[in-house]
Amino acid sequence: MKEKTQKRAAERSYNPPPVKPKTIKVSVGYGWQKFDGDDSERLGKDVLYDTFWKSLRALFKPSCDNFQKSKNVSVSLSRLRASHGRLVWPTIERKIAESDLLIFDIVDAPRKDLSGTISDIRNVLRHLNLNVLLEVGYALGCGKRVLLMCPKHLFGQVPSDLKGFLWTLYTGIIQDGTLTRTLVDERGTMNAFRGMLREVANEEADVDGDD
Repeated sequence: MKEKTQKRAAERSYNPPPVKPKTIKVSVGYGWQKFDGDDSERLGKDVLYDTFWKSLRALFKPSCDNFQKSKNVSVSLSRLRASHGRLVWPTIERKIAESDLLIFDIVDAPRKDLSGTISDIRNVLRHLNLNVLLEVGYALGCGKRVLLMCPKHLFGQVPSDLKGFLWTLYTGIIQDGTLTRTLVDERGTMNAFRGMLREVANEEADVDGDD
């Protein structure tokens, strides 16, 4: 009798370990800013000064944070990058394969320090980034979920085969090194992004259910 009582007490006091949340991996591909020149303090520290990454992160990080609060998931938001050298493309392939969702901004970033600049982006951003377009094509070919972005004034440069996809267009200004994007349809873009996150989370739940 004593043993049964102790067993029941142990069962009541047992707390199962918390379920580790699933991680949804969101990768962001864009023409990153690599500074030219002899500013030794900035060499090798591009990410610290990369206004293009900071601007994209500021757009999507709040939605990632809010989503993971409402679901039992973790959302990681990181740059789609690889080190220079022979293994750049294999690394990009692997990172695209590992991503659940990818955001691509196909504009080419100027390779100069934008500190002190005050300008409409139409005066600064004039070309598309061919490397990012290659990554877009590969991700689409792999059947990945993608959210495509382009400055409104450069949309005419988008290859015709890609124009049929859903695009997020934006205007913006660069002021003292800070890029501020203004989405043409911010509500629609964020709804689409949250919808993609929900699709991934539901797929994960279905896989767990099958197990």
